[in-house]
Amino acid sequence: MERLSSIIGRLCRRPEIYTGRTDMRHVRAFLNGYLLALEEMGELKNHPCDGFAHWLELRHGIQGAAWGWDRILVHAAGSHAEDIRTLPAVFFLYRSEVESGIFNPDVLYARTGWEPEQTCTDGYNDG
Repeated sequence: MERLSSIIGRLCRRPEIYTGRTDMRHVRAFLNGYLLALEEMGELKNHPCDGFAHWLELRHGIQGAAWGWDRILVHAAGSHAEDIRTLPAVFFLYRSEVESGIFNPDVLYARTGWEPEQTCTDGYNDG
């Protein structure tokens, strides 16, 4: 987990060095490739991002097939730059809630019966 947190921190400080762009879609693609490489090398036993999109859906009341975690964060932050800047802290909070048992979406849905509202975001584009 420290390895992933470290790469997220470095990536978000200077995304253009790693992705050639400064938008969240490219940051997500880089992280997906990084995690895939760790999985294929057998270095990743439990995927550290399982549930991240669901956690963000619940946190921001957004749900829909077109909403990936990157779009939710851009919507919540208001811009790609702010989203990228805050990603390390948001991911740390998510992992903290998972590790402490605070976040368990199955229990949350069963207890409340609440489903996130579907919304859309104008202005989310490739830049």
